[in-house]
Amino acid sequence: MANSSKGIMMVPHVINCVAPIASSTSVINSGYIHMADNLWVTFLLSYGISSCVTTDINVWQSSAATTVSRTAVPFYYRKQLAGTDAMGTVTAVSGQGTTTASISLEQTSAEVEGYMYIIDVDPADMTDGKEFISLTSVGDAGSEVISMAALVQPRYAQAVPVASS
Repeated sequence: MANSSKGIMMVPHVINCVAPIASSTSVINSGYIHMADNLWVTFLLSYGISSCVTTDINVWQSSAATTVSRTAVPFYYRKQLAGTDAMGTVTAVSGQGTTTASISLEQTSAEVEGYMYIIDVDPADMTDGKEFISLTSVGDAGSEVISMAALVQPRYAQAVPVASS
Protein backbone atom coordinates (compact mmCIF):
# COMPACT_ATOMS: atom_id res chain seq x y z
CA MET A 1 0.00 0.00 0.00
CA ALA A 2 2.57 2.53 -1.02
CA ASN A 3 1.37 6.12 -0.86
CA SER A 4 -1.95 5.10 0.72
CA SER A 5 -2.24 8.45 2.50
CA LYS A 6 -1.79 10.54 -0.65
CA GLY A 7 -5.53 11.29 -0.96
CA ILE A 8 -6.00 12.36 2.62
CA MET A 9 -3.11 14.81 2.35
CA MET A 10 -5.03 16.65 -0.40
CA VAL A 11 -8.02 17.31 1.89
CA PRO A 12 -8.27 20.84 3.29
CA HIS A 13 -8.06 21.42 7.03
CA VAL A 14 -11.02 19.61 8.62
CA ILE A 15 -12.55 20.93 11.84
CA ASN A 16 -15.04 18.75 13.73
CA CYS A 17 -17.13 21.63 15.08
CA VAL A 18 -19.96 19.70 16.73
CA ALA A 19 -19.90 15.93 17.13
CA PRO A 20 -23.24 14.20 16.45
CA ILE A 21 -25.52 15.16 19.31
CA ALA A 22 -29.20 14.95 20.21
CA SER A 23 -29.93 18.46 21.39
CA SER A 24 -32.89 20.19 22.94
CA THR A 25 -30.86 23.40 23.09
CA SER A 26 -32.29 25.96 20.71
CA VAL A 27 -28.90 27.25 19.41
CA ILE A 28 -26.10 24.99 18.17
CA ASN A 29 -22.92 26.94 17.34
CA SER A 30 -19.88 25.78 15.36
CA GLY A 31 -17.52 28.00 17.33
CA TYR A 32 -15.48 30.69 15.59
CA ILE A 33 -12.94 30.02 12.85
CA HIS A 34 -10.21 32.60 12.24
CA MET A 35 -10.17 33.32 8.50
CA ALA A 36 -7.09 35.58 8.36
CA ASP A 37 -4.85 32.83 6.97
CA ASN A 38 -7.54 30.87 5.13
CA LEU A 39 -8.84 31.18 1.57
CA TRP A 40 -12.33 29.77 2.08
CA VAL A 41 -14.56 27.74 4.37
CA THR A 42 -17.30 25.22 3.65
CA PHE A 43 -19.48 23.98 6.51
CA LEU A 44 -21.07 20.54 6.52
CA LEU A 45 -24.23 20.59 8.61
CA SER A 46 -25.96 17.24 9.02
CA TYR A 47 -29.38 16.66 10.55
CA GLY A 48 -30.93 13.45 11.82
CA ILE A 49 -34.34 13.40 13.46
CA SER A 50 -35.94 16.80 14.10
CA SER A 51 -39.03 17.69 16.10
CA CYS A 52 -38.56 21.43 15.58
CA VAL A 53 -41.25 23.22 13.59
CA THR A 54 -38.63 25.47 11.99
CA THR A 55 -34.85 25.69 12.01
CA ASP A 56 -32.87 28.81 11.06
CA ILE A 57 -29.38 28.43 9.63
CA ASN A 58 -27.13 31.49 9.96
CA VAL A 59 -23.52 32.35 9.15
CA TRP A 60 -21.90 35.02 11.31
CA GLN A 61 -18.80 37.19 10.99
CA SER A 62 -17.10 38.89 13.90
CA SER A 63 -14.01 40.93 14.73
CA ALA A 64 -13.26 38.54 17.62
CA ALA A 65 -14.12 34.97 18.55
CA THR A 66 -17.24 36.15 20.44
CA THR A 67 -20.82 37.11 19.66
CA VAL A 68 -20.27 40.72 20.79
CA SER A 69 -19.49 42.23 17.37
CA ARG A 70 -21.11 39.64 15.14
CA THR A 71 -23.17 40.36 12.04
CA ALA A 72 -24.77 38.01 9.55
CA VAL A 73 -22.97 37.28 6.28
CA PRO A 74 -24.39 35.95 2.96
CA PHE A 75 -23.76 32.33 2.02
CA TYR A 76 -24.53 29.67 -0.56
CA TYR A 77 -25.87 26.22 0.16
CA ARG A 78 -26.76 22.88 -1.38
CA LYS A 79 -28.42 20.01 0.38
CA GLN A 80 -28.40 16.25 -0.01
CA LEU A 81 -30.75 13.64 1.42
CA ALA A 82 -29.02 10.84 3.34
CA GLY A 83 -28.55 7.66 1.30
CA THR A 84 -28.66 9.45 -2.05
CA ASP A 85 -26.06 10.80 -4.44
CA ALA A 86 -28.25 13.64 -5.72
CA MET A 87 -27.25 17.18 -4.81
CA GLY A 88 -29.67 20.10 -4.67
CA THR A 89 -29.04 23.26 -6.66
CA VAL A 90 -26.71 25.96 -5.39
CA THR A 91 -28.86 28.59 -3.69
CA ALA A 92 -27.79 32.01 -2.43
CA VAL A 93 -28.95 33.25 0.97
CA SER A 94 -28.36 36.97 1.03
CA GLY A 95 -29.70 40.20 2.44
CA GLN A 96 -28.50 42.99 4.64
CA GLY A 97 -26.38 41.63 7.50
CA THR A 98 -27.36 42.72 10.98
CA THR A 99 -26.96 41.36 14.46
CA THR A 100 -30.56 40.08 14.25
CA ALA A 101 -29.71 37.75 11.37
CA SER A 102 -31.74 39.15 8.50
CA ILE A 103 -29.55 36.83 6.40
CA SER A 104 -31.07 33.51 7.42
CA LEU A 105 -32.22 30.26 5.86
CA GLU A 106 -35.45 29.11 7.54
CA GLN A 107 -36.39 25.48 7.00
CA THR A 108 -39.15 23.20 8.32
CA SER A 109 -38.35 19.93 10.10
CA ALA A 110 -39.23 18.03 6.88
CA GLU A 111 -36.67 20.16 5.02
CA VAL A 112 -33.83 19.38 7.45
CA GLU A 113 -34.54 15.86 8.75
CA GLY A 114 -32.11 13.44 7.11
CA TYR A 115 -30.37 16.15 5.07
CA MET A 116 -26.80 17.37 4.93
CA TYR A 117 -26.34 21.04 4.09
CA ILE A 118 -23.14 22.11 2.32
CA ILE A 119 -22.72 25.78 3.21
CA ASP A 120 -20.12 27.85 1.41
CA VAL A 121 -19.00 31.33 2.40
CA ASP A 122 -17.18 33.64 -0.01
CA PRO A 123 -14.58 35.52 2.07
CA ALA A 124 -15.04 38.48 -0.30
CA ASP A 125 -18.51 38.91 1.28
CA MET A 126 -16.98 39.37 4.73
CA THR A 127 -16.59 42.89 6.09
CA ASP A 128 -13.06 44.27 6.56
CA GLY A 129 -11.90 43.79 10.14
CA LYS A 130 -14.26 40.84 10.72
CA GLU A 131 -11.91 37.86 10.41
CA PHE A 132 -13.85 35.29 12.43
CA ILE A 133 -16.72 33.20 11.08
CA SER A 134 -19.21 30.79 12.64
CA LEU A 135 -22.34 28.82 11.78
CA THR A 136 -25.45 28.47 13.92
CA SER A 137 -28.49 26.25 13.68
CA VAL A 138 -31.40 27.62 15.67
CA GLY A 139 -34.38 25.34 16.22
CA ASP A 140 -37.59 26.48 17.83
CA ALA A 141 -39.19 24.42 20.60
CA GLY A 142 -38.23 20.82 19.97
CA SER A 143 -35.08 18.80 19.57
CA GLU A 144 -32.73 17.83 16.76
CA VAL A 145 -29.93 15.38 16.10
CA ILE A 146 -27.19 17.41 14.47
CA SER A 147 -23.47 17.51 13.64
CA MET A 148 -21.25 20.23 12.15
CA ALA A 149 -17.87 20.17 10.46
CA ALA A 150 -15.87 22.77 8.55
CA LEU A 151 -13.53 22.32 5.60
CA VAL A 152 -11.04 25.19 5.56
CA GLN A 153 -8.53 25.86 2.78
CA PRO A 154 -5.40 27.37 4.36
CA ARG A 155 -3.65 30.15 2.49
CA TYR A 156 -0.34 28.41 3.23
CA ALA A 157 -0.90 24.64 3.23
CA GLN A 158 1.18 22.54 5.64
CA ALA A 159 1.47 18.83 6.36
CA VAL A 160 0.23 19.52 9.89
CA PRO A 161 -2.40 22.30 9.78
CA VAL A 162 -2.17 25.14 12.25
CA ALA A 163 -5.26 25.47 14.48
CA SER A 164 -7.70 27.96 12.98
CA SER A 165 -9.62 28.97 16.08
